[in-house]
Amino acid sequence: MRHSGTGHRLDVDGLRAVAVVAVVLGHAGAPGFAGGFVGVDVFFVISGFLITGIIVGEIEQGRFSLASFYERRVRRIFPALFVMLAVITIVAAFVLLANDFRRFGRSLMATSVFGSNIFFASQLGYFDESAELKPLLHTWSLAVEEQFYLFLPLLLMAVGRWGGRRWKLAILLVAVPSFLLSLWLVARVPEDAFFMFRARAWELLMGSIIAVGGVPALTSRPVREAAAACGMGLIAVAIIAYTPTTPFPGAAALLPCLGAALLLHAGRFGPTTIGRALSLPPMVLVGLISYSLYLWHWPLLVLLRHWTVVDPTALQRTAAVALSFAAAWLSWRYVEQPFRQRQLATHRRAMFASGAAATAGALAIGGLLILTNGWASRVPANVALLESAVSDMGEDARSCIAADTILNNQRCRLGVPDGAPSFILWGDSHANMLENSFDQLAQAAGLTGIRATSYACNPLLDDSPSRACAQLKASVQKLLDEHHLDTVILAGRWLRDDMAPKRVAATVAMLKQAGVRVVIVHQVPEQPHRGAATLARLAWNGMSTEALSITTEAYRQQFASRNGQLEAIGAALTATHVDLGEFLCDSAICPSTRDGQSLYRDGHHLSLFGATYVMPALQAALPTAEPTTVPPEPAPPPAADADAANVW
Repeated sequence: MRHSGTGHRLDVDGLRAVAVVAVVLGHAGAPGFAGGFVGVDVFFVISGFLITGIIVGEIEQGRFSLASFYERRVRRIFPALFVMLAVITIVAAFVLLANDFRRFGRSLMATSVFGSNIFFASQLGYFDESAELKPLLHTWSLAVEEQFYLFLPLLLMAVGRWGGRRWKLAILLVAVPSFLLSLWLVARVPEDAFFMFRARAWELLMGSIIAVGGVPALTSRPVREAAAACGMGLIAVAIIAYTPTTPFPGAAALLPCLGAALLLHAGRFGPTTIGRALSLPPMVLVGLISYSLYLWHWPLLVLLRHWTVVDPTALQRTAAVALSFAAAWLSWRYVEQPFRQRQLATHRRAMFASGAAATAGALAIGGLLILTNGWASRVPANVALLESAVSDMGEDARSCIAADTILNNQRCRLGVPDGAPSFILWGDSHANMLENSFDQLAQAAGLTGIRATSYACNPLLDDSPSRACAQLKASVQKLLDEHHLDTVILAGRWLRDDMAPKRVAATVAMLKQAGVRVVIVHQVPEQPHRGAATLARLAWNGMSTEALSITTEAYRQQFASRNGQLEAIGAALTATHVDLGEFLCDSAICPSTRDGQSLYRDGHHLSLFGATYVMPALQAALPTAEPTTVPPEPAPPPAADADAANVW
């Protein structure tokens, strides 16, 4: 296998190139690279292989030093990372809205201490839509590697001193449980399986096993050729066949990891055709800049998505990728190389001091962004008003699931607080978004209600795979059995697959048998954008906030089948219907704004203002048709005139 004059394996640089190009093209949406995210797994195996080889070699020579090891890691990781963070923070100040910039500040702090994998694991999943709008999401893998660098030297030092240098046994004793944990978590807590070090350690340790000779030598040229070809094939299959819906990592991560391990192992014992291809100068060059390329490509793509509002065009994504390559080369040439070659921060103490200062600076800036709510003063007032709807509802933190909580906890009560409940609002987050409106209406009517709501829990009386949703359904059944309730209001995202009409009909029939009045609140039109955040961005760019609103015709086509089915169920079983869509839409569009405020929090949840706006339509849902005080009916929705809508 070709080596540089210093013993550096050029084919490993080429393998880095394969990994980073897969990641970049996958994130850029290039056809055929849906599984490009597996390039990160290839990086993990390479890292485990190289770092373990260095540490074990130095331990066996009696010259390993933790201080020296961490100095090399700091020189390798910190300079390029913190330069990228500094530049991206400046650019983000001109691109991100206040809420997004505040969240960026939190991720900046987590990234600076290499805890971003833990931070993002507590957020939504890696493949969720919002993941594409987090500029520092990709740093989770750096955090995993840095945590590996804290753990591995201590393990190998202990084995070298007290374990008889049984490297293979020690590595396997950690790798196997980590792999089994990954298998368990990927089906139960997928975010932890994806982001957390404990579920990823086995991937890095697979490279470690190769480094310590844990696999039989490949002395035969045909066997090496077959191993290398098989390795590249496994990586290619994963890149092409996997998608964001593939349960990952778990067993699926075996393909890219085994592929990388086979290529690394085959190259240890002689040349292969694949190895020579990987050692070609263009591949080596991309491999050399792979770290900086990984750092730069994702935030540039994300900031582009924020700026364009809608999905960037293929040309725009191509330009972002080209800019990433240019930034990566500059970073490698003028940042990475000077620090690694000790042209800058020549002494260890200076390097550690520089790293500490950079970390402290990032923490300070991140904290400042949080304290100033994303430097909100830089955002125009009309934009800030629209954006405020992003965070004015928090249904995830206000679930009412247990029967006792629903009945006795004040936050689960609607209307008159001390009265006997006469109605129940039951459903998912689409029910939760209406809680304040029903609370005001019930107070005006002198009624008391309760709500049984939780995120993603449909209002159907049947089995649920979720423990929380099953408990919620049982609570509703108990409340119906033990308390006299006049009305049950069902509200949810009816377009979801688990809201099948037969199940809705069965639930309504059971409720009617229980002697209650049933009300079905139809869901609001789903906008083809992110709600308040998109509207604020449109306003900041000087565009009409109704430019992306769904047309009334498109809404009716989208909902025609499900609304018709719900109405048929209501007619057959004598249920009352509240159609929010027909209330919100005019003859041309279903507006996203009213009076300069966003009706939506996100693409399919009303904002607090929007929920207040639809209160007149919700009046018919209450047990009494005549409230003591009727909230004033708002003016009709604005006409679909782009110039009139863009009042700012």
